[in-house]
Amino acid sequence: MTTQSQLDTRLQGRWFTPARAAWAAVFVLSLIVFLFAVPARYAQLLSPEDEVREGLARLGFSPQYIEQYGSEAATRAVLSSLGLSPAGYAAFFLTLEVVVTLVYIAVALIIAWRKSDSPFGLFASLFLVAFGVAGSSYMLLPFMVQYSVGFFLVGLVTTLAYSMMTLFFYLFPDGHLVPRWGWIPAGFWAVTTFFWNFTPRSALNPTNWPLWLYFLYVMLIWGSAAFAQIYRYRRISSIVQRQQTKWLVFGFGLTVLLIFTPFIIAASLGTDAETFYSLLLPAQVLALSIIPVALAISILRYRLWDIDLLIRRTLQYSLLSGLLALTYFGLVIVLQSIFTAFGGQWSELVTVASTLAIAALFFPLRNRVQAFIDRRFYRKKYDAQKVLAEFAATCRDETDIEKLTARLVGVIDETLQPEKVSLWLKDDSTLRR
Repeated sequence: MTTQSQLDTRLQGRWFTPARAAWAAVFVLSLIVFLFAVPARYAQLLSPEDEVREGLARLGFSPQYIEQYGSEAATRAVLSSLGLSPAGYAAFFLTLEVVVTLVYIAVALIIAWRKSDSPFGLFASLFLVAFGVAGSSYMLLPFMVQYSVGFFLVGLVTTLAYSMMTLFFYLFPDGHLVPRWGWIPAGFWAVTTFFWNFTPRSALNPTNWPLWLYFLYVMLIWGSAAFAQIYRYRRISSIVQRQQTKWLVFGFGLTVLLIFTPFIIAASLGTDAETFYSLLLPAQVLALSIIPVALAISILRYRLWDIDLLIRRTLQYSLLSGLLALTYFGLVIVLQSIFTAFGGQWSELVTVASTLAIAALFFPLRNRVQAFIDRRFYRKKYDAQKVLAEFAATCRDETDIEKLTARLVGVIDETLQPEKVSLWLKDDSTLRR
């Protein structure tokens, strides 16, 4: 178990000034790259995106690496059909990317200000600054391919960001390396990101490996990081640290859900996939700002206990929304098939009837989903609420004071599980006097 002295580790003495100097150097470097990348990104948004792809090929990046960035032509075409001009398109998406980056920078500054004497606080702040600038590769790519100095600066910030990202999962939340061998995969990943960004033609660059080997390597590195967090949560973390871990998982999980769900839905839409994905792309970009906010709450320990209610509500309404959507589309398909078979045409009555059915099912289905989630994931809390409800019913019906006090002691013992329970009753004779 982590001791209080470990949790209270602070920078002091000869380490204080070098640590702050390193933080300032990385912060200034990231800010410089960000300021130079913004105008280059705006110019690229006004012109075809193939210039960036050609620049990456010229620098020696593999086709596999270039292909993962896709093309913005489809999104530009869809938004243009809705009346958005090329200049409006460029300004709109640049604003979204800049806002997300500024959220990372703002949160990093808050953490550095509040945790300036904490080694892990400064490390987390550096990670957020570097990742906020380098995490959106789309913003940095034009600056990297258009200027020779851009290749070096972008590579440096990107290497720092992704090297610290893996190490972050081995250090979170108290700054101590868990497990002790965590520096080995973190070191391998740091070397990988260096070759990835500075020597794209090298055989040590994973994007030049066979696809199966590349995915196996990524799975091993990030699987070990996930294992580290699970091991820490189950074996080492205190109650507060577990709440911090829940915020971390919630932030990353919600971000991944919002980013990849449109891909899954778009894949099932066929010809309408490009339109659907293009319309949801702004929401995907803004979803990246969830991570720094969740980490700020976790590291600063602000209202940590709200995470249980937040996770509970997220699970409840996510499952409820999915069930209602399946029910709605199922009713529309089934009823419309019946109407088409008998009437031979589309009927608006089907849509109205399906909507009314969903409205009638909302509250009963929500109650059932909530009860299921409480039983499955919050069993102790669900049992405590059930016991208290039964005791409230007992208070209304029971008149024997001995049975009532015995039941009260049993309820307290069952819900709170204290080491000892004592019940004191005031003498009636005192009341009469």
